[in-house]
Amino acid sequence: MKTTVSRHGTKRIRQRCGIPKKSTSRLAELAFREGLDKKEVNGRLRRWLDGYVDLEGDKFVRLYRGKIYLFSKKKVLITIL
Repeated sequence: MKTTVSRHGTKRIRQRCGIPKKSTSRLAELAFREGLDKKEVNGRLRRWLDGYVDLEGDKFVRLYRGKIYLFSKKKVLITIL
Protein backbone atom coordinates (compact mmCIF):
# COMPACT_ATOMS: atom_id res chain seq x y z
CA MET A 1 0.00 0.00 0.00
CA LYS A 2 1.40 3.35 -1.03
CA THR A 3 1.45 6.36 1.29
CA THR A 4 -0.97 9.16 0.58
CA VAL A 5 -0.86 12.78 1.66
CA SER A 6 -3.83 14.67 3.09
CA ARG A 7 -4.61 18.17 1.88
CA HIS A 8 -3.27 19.60 5.13
CA GLY A 9 -0.16 17.42 4.82
CA THR A 10 0.50 18.74 1.31
CA LYS A 11 0.17 22.30 2.53
CA ARG A 12 2.58 21.71 5.43
CA ILE A 13 5.17 19.90 3.29
CA ARG A 14 5.21 22.76 0.83
CA GLN A 15 5.38 25.33 3.62
CA ARG A 16 8.01 23.67 5.81
CA CYS A 17 10.17 21.82 3.28
CA GLY A 18 9.87 24.19 0.32
CA ILE A 19 9.27 21.55 -2.34
CA PRO A 20 6.85 21.57 -5.29
CA LYS A 21 3.39 20.07 -5.04
CA LYS A 22 4.28 17.15 -7.33
CA SER A 23 7.06 15.98 -5.00
CA THR A 24 4.99 15.79 -1.83
CA SER A 25 3.97 12.15 -2.25
CA ARG A 26 7.57 11.14 -2.98
CA LEU A 27 8.83 12.88 0.17
CA ALA A 28 6.07 11.28 2.26
CA GLU A 29 7.03 7.85 0.94
CA LEU A 30 10.72 8.44 1.76
CA ALA A 31 9.87 9.66 5.25
CA PHE A 32 7.70 6.62 5.86
CA ARG A 33 10.29 4.11 4.61
CA GLU A 34 13.55 5.65 5.81
CA GLY A 35 12.46 7.73 8.80
CA LEU A 36 13.15 6.76 12.38
CA ASP A 37 10.32 5.50 14.54
CA LYS A 38 9.70 7.07 17.94
CA LYS A 39 10.98 3.88 19.58
CA GLU A 40 14.35 4.24 17.83
CA VAL A 41 15.26 7.58 19.45
CA ASN A 42 16.15 8.27 23.05
CA GLY A 43 17.20 11.03 25.43
CA ARG A 44 15.86 14.56 25.22
CA LEU A 45 14.24 14.04 21.83
CA ARG A 46 12.29 11.02 23.07
CA ARG A 47 11.10 12.90 26.16
CA TRP A 48 10.06 15.86 24.01
CA LEU A 49 8.13 13.60 21.64
CA ASP A 50 6.37 11.92 24.57
CA GLY A 51 5.30 15.26 25.99
CA TYR A 52 4.55 17.25 22.84
CA VAL A 53 3.23 14.93 20.16
CA ASP A 54 -0.23 13.50 20.82
CA LEU A 55 -0.32 9.95 19.50
CA GLU A 56 -3.83 9.00 20.61
CA GLY A 57 -5.77 6.65 18.40
CA ASP A 58 -4.23 5.44 15.18
CA LYS A 59 -1.33 7.91 14.72
CA PHE A 60 2.43 7.40 14.70
CA VAL A 61 5.49 9.50 13.89
CA ARG A 62 8.59 9.20 11.74
CA LEU A 63 11.66 11.43 12.09
CA TYR A 64 13.28 12.22 8.75
CA ARG A 65 15.79 14.94 7.83
CA GLY A 66 15.19 17.04 10.92
CA LYS A 67 11.41 17.05 10.75
CA ILE A 68 8.67 15.03 12.43
CA TYR A 69 6.12 13.45 10.10
CA LEU A 70 2.79 12.44 11.63
CA PHE A 71 1.08 9.52 9.88
CA SER A 72 -2.16 7.63 10.44
CA LYS A 73 -2.21 3.83 10.53
CA LYS A 74 -3.58 3.83 6.97
CA LYS A 75 -0.28 5.41 5.78
CA VAL A 76 -1.77 8.89 5.30
CA LEU A 77 0.54 11.80 6.07
CA ILE A 78 -1.38 14.16 8.35
CA THR A 79 1.13 16.92 9.09
CA ILE A 80 4.77 17.85 9.67
CA LEU A 81 6.18 19.42 12.81
